Amino acid sequence: MATDGESVTMSYDEKNDIFVLQKDFTKDETFKGNLDAGDLVLDISSKGNIRGIEIINATHFLREFGITPEMMRSASKGNFTAQVRTNGITICITLMADQQIHPAIIVVPQEIPGRDRAERNHNL
Repeated sequence: MATDGESVTMSYDEKNDIFVLQKDFTKDETFKGNLDAGDLVLDISSKGNIRGIEIINATHFLREFGITPEMMRSASKGNFTAQVRTNGITICITLMADQQIHPAIIVVPQEIPGRDRAERNHNL
């Protein structure tokens, strides 16, 4: 989970419609890998922290939160927090654009191994 005071680097690749929010790794953590969840790619650290978010098809993905490409291009500040729980990950993104805060709350469900099989067997 992010701590207050961490700086967030943001970029919007308009041509490929990818919006990226990235936090620096702390001295005692390194990049471990990515978690792909549809149009989201999460950068995971060696300590299990989410240090980066790539949103693919960002215009479509963020539209439901009222975030436009212009806001992604002109955002003066941004931040995100992520809470990992047993059933998924909740990501809260905030952008400061047009002198207003624009929030987006995204829930990434975790697959439970065997759940689909159990549901299929129950329906037989």
